[in-house]
Amino acid sequence: EYFLEENSNQQILLQAASDPSVKIHYWYIDNVFYKKTKPEEKLFFLPANGKVKITCLDDLGRKTSIEIKITFY
Repeated sequence: EYFLEENSNQQILLQAASDPSVKIHYWYIDNVFYKKTKPEEKLFFLPANGKVKITCLDDLGRKTSIEIKITFY
C-alpha cells in the first residue's frame, strides 16, 4: 500500500529482476500495455487512486503480476 500526497505528481518505480538472457520487459498497468524496457532500465508511472494491477512479461514468455493500493492524502 502506498500513501501519496495529493497533487504531488509522485511516481512509482517499476523494476524487475530477470535472467541474463532476457532482453525486454513488457509492462502492463491494469491489463493495458504501458511500455517496454530493457531489464536494467528504470521505469516510472503516475498512479491513480485505488487498486492498481501491475504485470511484467519478459521476452521469454514469463510473467508476474502484483496488485497495489494507492491512497492519496
